[in-house]
Amino acid sequence: MRLWALFQATEVRSKKISGVIIADPYLMNEENLKHEEGRRRMKSYLLDFMQQNKVKNFLLVPYRPMYVLLWLYTFTFVPFLHICCHVSKFVTLSWLRYVYSVLRNNHWVLLVLRPQRCNCYLLDSTKSPGKDWSLLKDLLDDCLFDWNTTRGHTVEKNYKGSGKKMIAFRWNTLSCMQQPRTSLTCDFYARIQMKKFIWSTKMLNQHDKILKWGQEVQNNHPETGLVLEELQVKLAAIINKEVRSSFGLFYNNFKEDESNQQKSLT
Repeated sequence: MRLWALFQATEVRSKKISGVIIADPYLMNEENLKHEEGRRRMKSYLLDFMQQNKVKNFLLVPYRPMYVLLWLYTFTFVPFLHICCHVSKFVTLSWLRYVYSVLRNNHWVLLVLRPQRCNCYLLDSTKSPGKDWSLLKDLLDDCLFDWNTTRGHTVEKNYKGSGKKMIAFRWNTLSCMQQPRTSLTCDFYARIQMKKFIWSTKMLNQHDKILKWGQEVQNNHPETGLVLEELQVKLAAIINKEVRSSFGLFYNNFKEDESNQQKSLT
């Protein structure tokens, strides 16, 4: 996801799409929100991100919530746990926790923020029924409040009262492409919807138009298999051209790193 977000950011810059910017998804996960230091780092990054891109209409934030696919947990992890009980000498508790953590955190959604309008749009390819977003909402509201009160910005007041209750994001669950229940390709859906939104931003200058765009994407998207295959090809091309090639935007001299490691070992 991080490579895709970085590539889309360079595409936005090269194609001169001025109204949108993409956040680095590295820190954007619910695991960080559950710890004081992680939350502090997320808030610091988002505040700087909002400040540096104050003229942008849309801030796209890939986010990874804690979310367990019920069917996956029931039919894979639970039987797997029973098996491990019989071969416990080969499996450590820490390894089991790691496997569960992978299942729990293996989900991606896309957030679209409009700070000046106090709007946050959630694009979730599973709709995450019953998901509690309160930690994320609190963080975003804190960022918006501090951004408005300490950095000299003016945003809409959408709540009556005083203090932080006056300034908060309106939370909108946007219609979008939906993955099959047994699918594990949420990251692909988040990438597809990120790309679609970027190329539609010029037409999405009003709240009603954004909602209508979501309905159209949900109802009129092409065959899922073809889209995912096209995206896989695109990602492979990015890796080959921009990461592995010495002329690529994200190239890292792996041979040099390897030789340095060998020198440090000798």
